[in-house]
Amino acid sequence: MKGLDVGIYAVSLGALGEHVAQSLAARGARVSVRRPSQSWTLAWRLARRFVRSSVAARMAARAGYERAFAVVAQREIARRAHDVVVTDLAVARGTGRVRGGRHVLILERGPAAAIHAALDAELDRAPAFARHLRNFRASAAACARETEAISGADRVLVPSLWIARAAGTRPHTVTVAPPHPRPVWWRGQYARGRRLRVLVPGPLIGRNGARPLLECARAMVGEIEVRVAGRVADDPQAVAPYAGLFEVAAGRFEDECAWADVVVAPWLIDGYCREVAVALASGIPTIATEATGVDLTTPGVLVVDEGSTEALVTAIAALRGDDVRAALPAPLFVREASQAALGAEAAIATAIAG
Repeated sequence: MKGLDVGIYAVSLGALGEHVAQSLAARGARVSVRRPSQSWTLAWRLARRFVRSSVAARMAARAGYERAFAVVAQREIARRAHDVVVTDLAVARGTGRVRGGRHVLILERGPAAAIHAALDAELDRAPAFARHLRNFRASAAACARETEAISGADRVLVPSLWIARAAGTRPHTVTVAPPHPRPVWWRGQYARGRRLRVLVPGPLIGRNGARPLLECARAMVGEIEVRVAGRVADDPQAVAPYAGLFEVAAGRFEDECAWADVVVAPWLIDGYCREVAVALASGIPTIATEATGVDLTTPGVLVVDEGSTEALVTAIAALRGDDVRAALPAPLFVREASQAALGAEAAIATAIAG
């Protein structure tokens, strides 16, 4: 690993991408990270603000931004001749098969085809959110380019089993290496005689399970308080019937954790939720779907089915007691969490070095 020349090219370097860069540098690799410049990012943000009223237009602007950077990345990859080239899906999709050194793909969300399937299922359950759910679609050509990029990589790094399954990657080419974020302070107690405080990572939108969450809040009115750490739906009309059943937090998710008794994330897609990882690292009781990156073996979390109001109600009811943690699988202790983090770093090094 020492002296290995690794070039990382990403439109957006998420938690796993940052973890990869830090782990490789700590092991002596020569790591260079290339992402859009501040001027590029500013131009993208201005374009996004200009088309704010249209989700489809925002997605089109984003696609153009990604394609432009992929062209720049492709030229630099050819010029630099790295030993290993690490890209995110946006760059890999825009460049086709990466030419040069060994190609490692960081896949921090599920592919578009899997996302479409999850959104279609929710459309049947949540017609009020149809406008939002129908907008988040990639073209058939974009889906094909994603499939080619995933199958053409020498190694695929993912933060969760959900993404690995959704991507359909060959078992011998995929490495699951979940990031381990820093914990936040949590008071660790539930006061008897008051409503259970439910903290929800935002945004509150259809693809993040807004319908089952809000229906749960309606079913458990008077028993729970729901606070959303993030913006409300792209389509405010969809959540208007639930006015008064939730509040929007003033601070960031991490700032609100001290208030919470439980974190609830009924996401439908993506495959990794940083806020859920923070909650678990902090020992906060958590209820989440597998689409957030957890599974039945994850300590400290109750796993519920995507799109199920009944599952959410049952899980939250199980946590209403003097000690909400009693109903949960045991959380990781500090030593176990450190060992898990070291294991993830070793897996990343093996995936990169081959």
